[in-house]
Amino acid sequence: MNEFQGDKFQDKTLPFFTAPFPDEAITSQIGRYHILRGHRTERATYDELFQAAPFSLNYWVPHHIDRLAKRLPGSPEANHAALIKHGTLLPLFQTFGRMTHEGAAGQKYQSMKTEVPRRIVGESGITHLCLSCVVEDLDSYGTPYIHRAHQIPGVTACWKHETKTIERCHS
Repeated sequence: MNEFQGDKFQDKTLPFFTAPFPDEAITSQIGRYHILRGHRTERATYDELFQAAPFSLNYWVPHHIDRLAKRLPGSPEANHAALIKHGTLLPLFQTFGRMTHEGAAGQKYQSMKTEVPRRIVGESGITHLCLSCVVEDLDSYGTPYIHRAHQIPGVTACWKHETKTIERCHS
């Protein structure tokens, strides 16, 4: 066992996990979970969701997403597929990138190996936001969130509002 309390949460369904908003990145869902759960530290959230120390979340496929899938109600395989399909940019890369498949088609996400390049043109590691989407999401859902469409490498404008995305608040 590691220094975390993984066995405390192992095989237990999460008390709740935030449902995704349209086009919401899994990183945003995890951030909302952290706030709504009232954890004081990232460590507590990562321990509860992933049984792991905090790690860098990315928009492709965050590490240990399979552990999160096992903690959600229902089938771990279906949860894993849904988290990947609706919360990450991997489906985009699968469409336009190089893929190799191994195993049965039923184990699509478990058995798929994706060759993600070490460097992706336009990828900055910075979160991009559309201020119009922030306001619209606040009005519609009561909270702003991170849209996957704004995180696509090389994309610098919102497709919906036709405005430039920002990386930080203007000062």
